[in-house]
Amino acid sequence: MNVLVKPAPGSEEEKMLLAHYVHLCRQLHWHSAFRALGQETLLVIDAELKAAFEIEYGKFQCRTKSPEAMKKLPAGIERVFFLCRVNEWGKVKLARARWPKMPVHSLTYDIAPMGMLEGREFPPSLTEQANGTSEDFSTFPVPRNILISSEGSDSEYLSVLLEKNQILSVTPFAGGMLAPWIMLSKGFKLARFASKALRFARLRRGAVYLDLKLLQVLFRHTSLKRDRFFTWVNGGEGHVLYFISRDKARQMALIELLATADYKSLWGRSPATIEKTEGQQFDTASALDRLPGYLDTELRLEKPLQIIENFKVVSLEELVLAPNEVLQSVAQFWALKLRRRMQIINWPARYHLLPDFVAQLAVFRAELVKRFNLEDIKPF
Repeated sequence: MNVLVKPAPGSEEEKMLLAHYVHLCRQLHWHSAFRALGQETLLVIDAELKAAFEIEYGKFQCRTKSPEAMKKLPAGIERVFFLCRVNEWGKVKLARARWPKMPVHSLTYDIAPMGMLEGREFPPSLTEQANGTSEDFSTFPVPRNILISSEGSDSEYLSVLLEKNQILSVTPFAGGMLAPWIMLSKGFKLARFASKALRFARLRRGAVYLDLKLLQVLFRHTSLKRDRFFTWVNGGEGHVLYFISRDKARQMALIELLATADYKSLWGRSPATIEKTEGQQFDTASALDRLPGYLDTELRLEKPLQIIENFKVVSLEELVLAPNEVLQSVAQFWALKLRRRMQIINWPARYHLLPDFVAQLAVFRAELVKRFNLEDIKPF
């Protein structure tokens, strides 16, 4: 499946993408938030979205309606949420005009930018309507510190080290579910999403994380084009740290492993939870199929990234080999202070919790090295 081409309506590719989106939402704890919604809440949601969520999460406890059936409010409703693939924001504005006293919120534009529900509950500050959002991305303040990486690179390991040593926190501009949601949506409003997401990141006073695949989706399917993005970053003197993994075998294998896991990273759960992961085997055929697309994505964006004036590249392998030195160089690049004694988490030890995965990865790596003439990296 080409991740940069929108699937045809009703196609098998669309069904697969929808299921993938719902699973990514689960990794971001949307299911926990949904379960907290009772009968006083109305969720306006497309029929196929509702069906996909209920396959993954079970029946909704709140009341639901399709957008087409939203003629009047049922009795006893105290708040309304919208999640719609077509013109969600337009439907929200219409509902607010029709029922001005009813709290009406967009999951895409009011909730998702505020940490992607990672607090496992809906944020309390839902009253802000974000009226008057500019459609001109260039007017948004540029975060000083930006981390760009790609899925499976283990950039979460760097983020954990930065936070554990009180250097700074890393806030995702959007979770991994935004790219598939844009592909599934019609009329996605980037400026409205970005204004709240960037505002949320500023409140956290850390670095903003941007996913490489998400950037490609934004450049192709929204008003934000590549040159405009780089001009925006340079104009605001953004300092971009590009984090890569040279071990493409491990990266592709990890993506496949996490595709079916209940967590989005090996670093977001305790070692005990990781050790209990069921099905440590990954789909080698799918991992092999992914590789050309990921290599192409990196080739397309790595060279343009280097036109950014304040730009630095760090690899996972460098971080694992010399964590203190790499953290010191990152802190210097981002003009941050370091503690004298840093706490370092053992990176290989986390993977040794998955012995079946590691054993299969060794075989998979040998095949990739032979077939694609890749660098033979043995990190364990």
